[in-house]
Amino acid sequence: MFFCYFCNMNNDNNNTTSSCIDGIDEGHYSLDRNYELLDEIPSSGFNRLIRAERYGKQFLLKGLKPEYLTQSQYVALLQKEFEIALTLSHPNIARIYSFEEIPQIGPCIVMEYVDGRPLDKFLQENPSIKMRQRAIRQMLDAMAYYHSLQVVHRDLKPSNILVTHNGNNIRIIDFGCSDSDQYLALKQPSYTLAYASPEQIEGSPLDCRSDIYNFGRVLQQVFPRRYHAVKRRCCRHNRDARYPNAEAVRSAMFGFRRWIKYALLLLLILFIAISIHTLKHLNSEEFSYPISSDIVLRCKIKDSKAIIVGAEKVSGRLVLPETIRHFGLKFPLTEIAPEAFAHSDSLTHVVFPENLRLIDYQAFYHCPSLSDTITLPVGLDSIGEMVFNFCDKITTLVVRSARLKSAECKSGENRFHQCTHLHTAIFESTVEEMCPNLLNYVYELREIYVAEGIDHIGFGSFAETYNLRTLHLPKSLRSLDQSALFGSGIERLILPDSLETLGCMSLGMLYKCHYLELGPAVNHIGANAFYCLKAIDTLIFRAEVPPHYVDDPFQEIADEKPNRSFLFLVPAQSLEAYRADSIYARLNPQPMMR
Repeated sequence: MFFCYFCNMNNDNNNTTSSCIDGIDEGHYSLDRNYELLDEIPSSGFNRLIRAERYGKQFLLKGLKPEYLTQSQYVALLQKEFEIALTLSHPNIARIYSFEEIPQIGPCIVMEYVDGRPLDKFLQENPSIKMRQRAIRQMLDAMAYYHSLQVVHRDLKPSNILVTHNGNNIRIIDFGCSDSDQYLALKQPSYTLAYASPEQIEGSPLDCRSDIYNFGRVLQQVFPRRYHAVKRRCCRHNRDARYPNAEAVRSAMFGFRRWIKYALLLLLILFIAISIHTLKHLNSEEFSYPISSDIVLRCKIKDSKAIIVGAEKVSGRLVLPETIRHFGLKFPLTEIAPEAFAHSDSLTHVVFPENLRLIDYQAFYHCPSLSDTITLPVGLDSIGEMVFNFCDKITTLVVRSARLKSAECKSGENRFHQCTHLHTAIFESTVEEMCPNLLNYVYELREIYVAEGIDHIGFGSFAETYNLRTLHLPKSLRSLDQSALFGSGIERLILPDSLETLGCMSLGMLYKCHYLELGPAVNHIGANAFYCLKAIDTLIFRAEVPPHYVDDPFQEIADEKPNRSFLFLVPAQSLEAYRADSIYARLNPQPMMR
């Protein structure tokens, strides 16, 4: 077919081709030398774009709008674009054929007609990551090619990057703003503001790094969530800080360094898989771990954490490490198993790591030489029963644990039973929740100090402390939970002004308390809150509004024969409100003297 086509051109006979094109209806093909103008494509600026057909093939004619045809500088710019683009031959750059004078249009660049859509329209179709990467690779190939010929496009943007409908291949078009070193004149500033480099806006001389900036702006649209480092470097204000050329950009995006990242990621996955396999094996294995010449621990690994299950020999001061090493790996020490150090007769001191989470049942049961201060660390979440029972030389308990709770019960609610020299308990400001029944049956406890910032005393926290003499409660305290001070030996108790709520039995059985004063904020009293305060002789309520109560909170304070020496004092201005309530009235409220 192509042979016949060239023969006919040489003979200037355009009507003899039907015999050479077998089976083709000649009505569909015309070998007329003239262009058949099909339609005009809307365009801005001084150019006009017309789709035309010649020899049965479509072309794009790029000419000048009528008002610019007589202005020589625009004709020269069109000629310059043709001369620059004619030197380019690359599959991802729209091809230029000729520069012709065409009736009805004037001087025109004849170029390839690309059946496609602009890049931004292509992105609206939500193409896959692989398709986007392919488009970027082709774009960089084209840029590297024309940069090697000292050509700068100067107006790289989505509308000048077409994606073909057939195959989704890139075609860079419109070199009307382009420049080359061979042109000393016609270097007019031209750009699209949204994609322009700083030097384009400033009117400075341009080089390929200006195209790199334009490309970076385009890349932001193609990959809004990827290649952040590449995009940042492409769009640096200082051109010296950008990539020097398209090859460098391609290497950064798709080169060997990216494969190193993938290889490292693969190695990391492999390492994790091997580690998981190793840890599964380690979980069932007990091993010895010496921490000093006097102490050898027996440990296990479970769920990537270390547990102390016992000790081969323990004497003197025990400082437990934060981590346990095994097979070259470090595991955080988070648990002391049941009876791990029980009956360690020579153990004198113990220091816990801050990351310890559990001290389990009877862990330090009957360590007769364990003395001085026990500090429960901040990270401790759970403490078992009878942990320090019969450690009768401990003198002070310091609680730093933020949210300590009881482990599963295996016996009665006690942890320091028969610690006969445990006289002082200190709760530091790191405490957020009190452990229920923590000090149950610590009969010899004399002093409790609760730091400022703590606002709640939990269930049974200080219950059964029969010999308690000093109780320092913080000004921040807002509630006493059920049985919080039940059965304590406090003789005189003035509760903080901030206290609002008294739980059920919270102050019950204070069998030594003769003076009890509540602040002005108390508004709720639980059932039996003041149960059986048989020693009480002075009870003061400073709340101006009688607090709401559940059932009768004053059982066995006032009965049919009240103690004549008992005083129930309330604010003078609220006296009638208290007397109007039958429960309060039984206590015979009297006005406080100012």
